[in-house]
Amino acid sequence: MPYYARIELLLDHHLLLPPDSNCRICGDHLEGGHLKKDLAITGNYQLQDDSEAELNTDQASCVIKDLLESLRIFRKGDHLNFDDENAMSDEDYRLWTGWTREQFKEMLPSLPNVRNSSNRTVRTALAIFWIKLKTDLSFSQIGSLLGIHRGDTEAGRLTTSKTFESVTKELVENFVPPNLGPNHLTPQQAKGHNTEYSKAFFGNHPTTIWDGTYLYIQRPSNYNFGRKAYSVHKGRPLVKFMSIVLPDGYVLDTIGPFFTNGANNDAGMTAMILRTAALMIKDWMLTGKQVVIGDRGFRNAAGLFSEDSEFPNIDFYMPTLSKGKQDTAEEANKSRLVTKVRWVVEAYHGRFKKFKFFDNRQPTAFINHYADLLRTLTAALNRFRPPLYDTTANAKYHCAIARKMKETSTVDNILATRVITGQLSSRGRWDAVEVALDDPGCVREFPRITEEDIETTITLGTYQLKQARHYSEEHINQEGLFEVFVHRAAPDLIRARLQSRFRTDKQYFVWIQFIASTRSTAGKITGWYCQCRAGMRTTGCCAHSATIIWYLGCARHAGFEVRDSSLKLHKSILDSQVSGFEDSDDEEPPPE
Repeated sequence: MPYYARIELLLDHHLLLPPDSNCRICGDHLEGGHLKKDLAITGNYQLQDDSEAELNTDQASCVIKDLLESLRIFRKGDHLNFDDENAMSDEDYRLWTGWTREQFKEMLPSLPNVRNSSNRTVRTALAIFWIKLKTDLSFSQIGSLLGIHRGDTEAGRLTTSKTFESVTKELVENFVPPNLGPNHLTPQQAKGHNTEYSKAFFGNHPTTIWDGTYLYIQRPSNYNFGRKAYSVHKGRPLVKFMSIVLPDGYVLDTIGPFFTNGANNDAGMTAMILRTAALMIKDWMLTGKQVVIGDRGFRNAAGLFSEDSEFPNIDFYMPTLSKGKQDTAEEANKSRLVTKVRWVVEAYHGRFKKFKFFDNRQPTAFINHYADLLRTLTAALNRFRPPLYDTTANAKYHCAIARKMKETSTVDNILATRVITGQLSSRGRWDAVEVALDDPGCVREFPRITEEDIETTITLGTYQLKQARHYSEEHINQEGLFEVFVHRAAPDLIRARLQSRFRTDKQYFVWIQFIASTRSTAGKITGWYCQCRAGMRTTGCCAHSATIIWYLGCARHAGFEVRDSSLKLHKSILDSQVSGFEDSDDEEPPPE
């Protein structure tokens, strides 16, 4: 008989059952290791409340030990208790399962064939599933946390593992279909997930954003499987999933797993998905005019969406493939319109990988369940989490930004032309100026500008502003000075040199043009150019240009200081750099 059932038998029914007793109890009278609340004891075995019982020494000792153990458990807070709906707070539910108490309760009807057993209740069964995905604890650890087969670790592991599989099957059959997949959302309904940006840039058509993501696995013992699952790019075994996301972050579907060798690139995965009738994506995509957005990895898939292809109704967009080291202004602007919309697919990947099961390396035994588990989690994210982009919040602001981005996407970068043709190159006559925080008069002609104005008129978004703080912290030297250069013949120009955040051997020159401030008139930023790949764009600016504008025009006047955490970080790590012992850096860095 389970431990808790023995204690409840003693406390509620005045019956003593020693641990070594051969007494058995029918599973119909148990609920998760506890006695059912409506259990009735019949016959002449139950004592009256005022009756006395005679116990021998061993029986008295047993009672005392059981009561002491109960007191110890009570003092420690016992195990996680999902059976009593009010035993844990909302925060506890979110911490262990990823969902609130009400969201957890809403999923229970999706388990019609999971029954209460003598070892666990239906609520505990659902908790097992989500605790596994949220924390990636072993089944033995989860069984211990929930008090399943207390004292018998192996029995707890087996029960927990079997329960996990049963719950997975039920959720896939009952919970996933209404919340994920091409059958749960029509193309017309998908238009409701468009954003101000996707509508302004690509039209108000059903828009899907495609991207592959990785899930790491342990090295397989099957050599053929191991070769197909080994990623040369990542240097480790993994499998891939294709995510199909709408512009506000709502997920239409996630499909996989795929192998990750050269034949299984994003383009190949896309072609297979579109041509496999069983996946039902093809029929969905053939309904009316649509837009598909991908990254540069989809360059070989562009032919799938040409006018003489199977999908002539689809307009395909991706960042441009520049032939040189730097994009032209037109290429950079087009790429910016794409990245402004497609970031939500990356955010979705980051959202589901907060569930540690998908962020950690898993045994190959889980590969058979990967698709079911990821689809179940994604369905729950669709159902319970707010969209990554809220189409109703601050619509006026987003409309204005989208309109300005569209307008500037055809504007050439005149300052870049002057620099590249040699009129204002880095070899010109420039005087170094060290800008101190406590010297606002230094480079006083540079316009003062608020962060809000930078966001709405220059960067056209928040990402570059967030990067500006980090670049500024690195650029400020030990004396607290921020070095820039002023052109002798053109005082309305500032130049600076910033270190790449990816490569030690790479630095970029940045030029900022402005109308100087006077006592009676406010100045204005009129141009920017950077040597980085996206530095020519006029639809917003790169993070390097944003750094110079933000620091000189805003941060130094607002008392900006390097964070203590940044200084402590360098002091806490040993640096063994010795000249002549450096590793070669042959890898191509990601874009800035």
